[in-house]
Amino acid sequence: MIKNSRGIWIVIAILGGVLGFFIHLSCLKWLSNRNRGEPMEKNLWNRKYSEVLLSIIFLSIIVQDGFCFTTVRYLGLACILFAISLIDSICYQIPNRLLMIGIIWWLLTLPFTKGSIVEQGVSGLFGAFFIGGGILFLSLFLDHQLQRESIGGGDVKLFCLLGLYFGIELGMLHLIISCIIGILFVLFLKKEKIPFAPAISISAWIVVLFGKEMLSCYWSFFASLMI
Repeated sequence: MIKNSRGIWIVIAILGGVLGFFIHLSCLKWLSNRNRGEPMEKNLWNRKYSEVLLSIIFLSIIVQDGFCFTTVRYLGLACILFAISLIDSICYQIPNRLLMIGIIWWLLTLPFTKGSIVEQGVSGLFGAFFIGGGILFLSLFLDHQLQRESIGGGDVKLFCLLGLYFGIELGMLHLIISCIIGILFVLFLKKEKIPFAPAISISAWIVVLFGKEMLSCYWSFFASLMI
């Protein structure tokens, strides 16, 4: 692992900008094909924003953890979530192929995570089942009560995907932060319907950077109350 190397930081930041450019173009092509060739540029985030934003995300991850296999794993996940958020913010749809890429990336990087493969695999599967299943149950309940779709099927699948990466504890933290950010989006944008994937992705970024510290503070506070 390489830490505190400005050269590595600069390379990773540049890589994030380059990937942001190509992800932007790929999403543009996908949306254009989906709309039978109708130009989508005016509806997409400005390309420069994509480049700068993914550079910042990449840089924050490398500064937090240094250059290691876990960092590479989260950098790949960041690209997937970035593409998902970009598309969902335009057409309120999360392509299944991107979710499948996320699952494949989880499997490919599983042998390089800390701990045994079996332990990490079981933890991820439990997280996906617990978080994804809970969100699905909540979605069906709210749909019945409100008589309309409350949480999109793509969002449920995305929570399930991130449950693979985070497990149960970090997955629950991610769910709570996602709901808070989603509510803030509704209040700020003043819309009844918002694309939820950007809120889920921002929450995932927060969990990657500060999740373990936030859980540690929570359990320390909880333990102090029990004394």
